[in-house]
Amino acid sequence: MSLPSCREQFDDTGTSGASILSIEETTTCQPLASWPVGRRWFRLFLIAIGSCGLILLIVAGLLRPSPYGMGTHQQLGLPMCGFLLLTGQPCPSCGMTTSWSHLMRGQLLRSMQANAAGTWLGCWVFVLSLWVIFSGIRNRWMLAKPNEWFFLALLILTLILIISVWIFRIYF
Repeated sequence: MSLPSCREQFDDTGTSGASILSIEETTTCQPLASWPVGRRWFRLFLIAIGSCGLILLIVAGLLRPSPYGMGTHQQLGLPMCGFLLLTGQPCPSCGMTTSWSHLMRGQLLRSMQANAAGTWLGCWVFVLSLWVIFSGIRNRWMLAKPNEWFFLALLILTLILIISVWIFRIYF
């Protein structure tokens, strides 16, 4: 009699009917990274989403960073920041495109000077884009299966950083 695999022991949320697993049961489990991604349409969706992230980074790398620390997006035909025009103060996303443009050139300090939250966000977009693309191609989650709590914490931390950088730029 063989022991059940992880797919039989756990449901989609990772919870188990048993409160404690014995050592024997846990040794038969496959690591999370070997769990299939899912259906073909979902794999293609992951590849498309990851590709969009990489395309954004590539486009930012092709733009010439504005020497003013913001306004690089205007090279794409977009208007000047409406918040800046109305209030005279930069909005939370002012300097993000410039930050990504510097980041793609390896100019980390200049990227952080333009918008530190943009540097943080650009790094995560790069890492997560590669993760979902390779997971979609291999039909196996690379490194770990997605965790809602991790992404929620990442989102909250990113929003806190964006607002903190914005307040710092306005008052200091």
